[in-house]
Amino acid sequence: MKKAFLLFFIIFSLLEAKKITIKFASLAPEGTVWNDMLIEMKQEWQTATENKVRIKIYPGGILGDERDMVRNMRIGRLHGAGLTTEGLTELAPDFSAFFLPMVYKNEDDIYKVLNELLPDLEKTIESRGAKLLYIANLGWAYWFTKEIIKRPDDLLDKKIFTWAGNYRYAEIYKRAGYSVVPL
Repeated sequence: MKKAFLLFFIIFSLLEAKKITIKFASLAPEGTVWNDMLIEMKQEWQTATENKVRIKIYPGGILGDERDMVRNMRIGRLHGAGLTTEGLTELAPDFSAFFLPMVYKNEDDIYKVLNELLPDLEKTIESRGAKLLYIANLGWAYWFTKEIIKRPDDLLDKKIFTWAGNYRYAEIYKRAGYSVVPL
């Protein structure tokens, strides 16, 4: 009986050792459609792998901003992240082309550029040790002002917000002649 128990314990331990936990972070707060999609993905992966692959989701930026998430992926603390254009520029700086104000008239414009650039963007990301799994359009980023802005030149005498530490966008805006205020 002791041998049977020991054999069962060893087999169970070996099976348990084959289980993988993937750590995945996102800025999406709990209770939002985006976090709910991650939970659905987690459940689908666990079901498809008979719980051999588990996903631990860190929602709402609890592990930091997207730059922190990319940094944690590089050192192996995280295995994946749901990133906006902000975070994607940490892996492939040319993603900043999708964050410029008033450049695209509609989604067709965006997808034309994306389809053209995507192979190179993916190569850049892979050269930095990551893999792009999926791209989703979550809608437009809206800019708000007290005055009407119709053309990019209308922003020249305005202050443009950027995230603190967002040196890439700040530099792009500065080169274009805009006044940047990191917050």
